[in-house]
Amino acid sequence: MKNTNKGIIFMPDISGFTRFVKETDMLAGQKVVSKLLSSIIEHNEMQFKIAEIEGDAILFYHFGKPFAVNKILNQFDKMLRAFEQAVEDVSKDFPQAKMLSLKLVVHYGELTGYDLMGFHKLYGSTVIEAHRLLKNDIAQPCYVLLTDAYTQAAFKTNKSSSPSWDNKKELCQIYDELGSICFSYLSFDQSAIERRSKSFDEIANSISNSTSAVFTYSA
Repeated sequence: MKNTNKGIIFMPDISGFTRFVKETDMLAGQKVVSKLLSSIIEHNEMQFKIAEIEGDAILFYHFGKPFAVNKILNQFDKMLRAFEQAVEDVSKDFPQAKMLSLKLVVHYGELTGYDLMGFHKLYGSTVIEAHRLLKNDIAQPCYVLLTDAYTQAAFKTNKSSSPSWDNKKELCQIYDELGSICFSYLSFDQSAIERRSKSFDEIANSISNSTSAVFTYSA
């Protein structure tokens, strides 16, 4: 077993997956999901390692200092472009794939890894928290969720302040046994042109202390 270390969890998750599985033939659905997940993995330009593939989600991770926010946003944007193209391709034969979209959870904290019968597993409360954050009350199907644990570490590493960008929302969600987890999220539900009209470098560089209200609710 490796010593406990800090690391980042980068977890893309397919929105609309449960409904898609229920409404799609199993063999057809398997082909569609395989193509969509492959499109994400093939565009892993930051060389994250993969701990698990869990049906509709991929648990990427990296031990060490957190990557800057602009790099995270750019990485997700590239994966999202590839995912959207894959959805367009498979929708020609499977129109129900159009209901699918992509979201991202990014978390940072203490992690450890261990090998078990040929599999490498991650262990720690950071992993559990990231999984729980996939279940939240965010209405948009396509967004990036960045925990305070990640953003505070990222901006400390990069000598910046807390994040603040257009359309950012801040929430704290209470989970049984885990307590309150605070995060910011940014909707990616704009058109491709609108989404890229302002570079992510510009978003990250315009960071300042936020005075937005924080709403707390139970889940």
